[in-house]
Amino acid sequence: MKRILLFSTLFFGAVHIGFAGELGKPDGSPVRLGDSVDMVKQALGTDMNPELDEETGILPATLLRPRTSSIQLKTKGIRVFFNADKKAKTIRFDVPFKGRIAGIRIGETKEKLVEILGEPVKKIKFGTRENNYIYYPDDATTLNFMFSAENTVETIFVAK
Repeated sequence: MKRILLFSTLFFGAVHIGFAGELGKPDGSPVRLGDSVDMVKQALGTDMNPELDEETGILPATLLRPRTSSIQLKTKGIRVFFNADKKAKTIRFDVPFKGRIAGIRIGETKEKLVEILGEPVKKIKFGTRENNYIYYPDDATTLNFMFSAENTVETIFVAK
């Protein structure tokens, strides 16, 4: 087993424990991408039904086209977006979310993020700052870490 791990580490790069989890559900996420509305409601312990989202400028337009519905639990800092088939397609984590997604919590520094998950696959710049770090923990999942002006994790998106 040690030889296999050593080979995979040398061949594929560092093994990052924070990505442990199920396909489409990184470690720490209460919901899996592709879950039905009922599965999401049960996982989050809510009776709320999805509401149709409006384009308000809060999220990038590409996340809202075609129009989606979502369940937002403001007191938990979790918002789950559903596709037309009523399956979870994006999960957003904001303050006051207290958990960790792939080992990272809201408020973590960029340096700590890279220490835990390694270098991102992509860094997205807005103006002069790198505002987003993108990771692919598996073939079905994209993790998008958005940073505040203080270079701490402000929002985490788990998406297909």
